Amino acid sequence: MANRYAAVYAMAKKAEVTDDDLHKLVSIVTEKKSLRELDDCELVAVTERLRMMKDDRGRGRKDRNFTHGGNPVTEKQRKKIYMLMKTMGWDWNRVSGLARKLFDADAVEWLSHKQCSDLIEALKDISGRQASDGRQH
Repeated sequence: MANRYAAVYAMAKKAEVTDDDLHKLVSIVTEKKSLRELDDCELVAVTERLRMMKDDRGRGRKDRNFTHGGNPVTEKQRKKIYMLMKTMGWDWNRVSGLARKLFDADAVEWLSHKQCSDLIEALKDISGRQASDGRQH
């Protein structure tokens, strides 16, 4: 049975993901608390997400674009987040920091549909306050 999880742990190691972060990822991707609870399709989804994280690390941070890859369900929402980010004059570090603060998620790509909706609303609120203050950052 341990071989069933070997690919997940191997990919986590390649992506430089700690055990704690792996468990957070499992929770975000599948809404389950443990690898043992996952079926084969969910294990593949977690492994694929880890592969994308490894690829992102290889590309380097400045080439990163969180609108590609990640959770396919939230792709349109992440494009909206990206648009708001550019309109506000923010960079991806700042948006990722906000996501980390609000949802304890290390990457916008990991957010669920609900979390993306909440992040969009937070960005709209911040943008509105910036506009009323007459400042961009």
